[in-house]
Amino acid sequence: MGATFTLEDPKPPVVDEDFMVQIVKENTGGGSWESNSKAAITLANGMLVISQTPPVIREVERLLQLLGQYR
Repeated sequence: MGATFTLEDPKPPVVDEDFMVQIVKENTGGGSWESNSKAAITLANGMLVISQTPPVIREVERLLQLLGQYR
């Protein structure tokens, strides 16, 4: 299962790409990012590309919704 999220605002990011990936990994998946060999996450040019299980993708969606409240 995979998902791609596009950040809507074309402004320069408030946080760098590595930091955003770290936030997602530390707050979703309960350690499955390391234990699931098929799990992957990258962020480049405003695109967050994730390969993970459907429950973890839902966690990421919820986290991004929560973070979106603070723009």
